[in-house]
Amino acid sequence: MTEIEVLDPATVRPIAAVEDMDETTVDAAVRRARAAFDNGGGWWPGTPDEERGRCSPAPRSWCAHKRTDSPG
Repeated sequence: MTEIEVLDPATVRPIAAVEDMDETTVDAAVRRARAAFDNGGGWWPGTPDEERGRCSPAPRSWCAHKRTDSPG
């Protein structure tokens, strides 16, 4: 199967490679990922926001700073 190189948009350097897939394969992968998220032991979907923040501090910091270039 053919691989597609994924580039970092800031540096234009390769950061990963993914397999080129058809629509059926992508749809099946998305269904499996969604099921794992929804039914994966209930831990993440049932975790309070405060706990999620301790597990994932980067997204919290991204949201903490209002963008100065946004129109609103």
